[in-house]
Amino acid sequence: MPLYLAEAVVPLGIVATLLGGAPAAGVCVYLCWRILRERTVA
Repeated sequence: MPLYLAEAVVPLGIVATLLGGAPAAGVCVYLCWRILRERTVA
């Protein structure tokens, strides 16, 4: 949000690309796997 308010478009695009791509998908897959594993083991 601070980058958006400062109208820093290029750094905002870089951060969005780095955090919104594969790393975010990997975190989602890992969290889903942990949640589902705990429910099936118990």
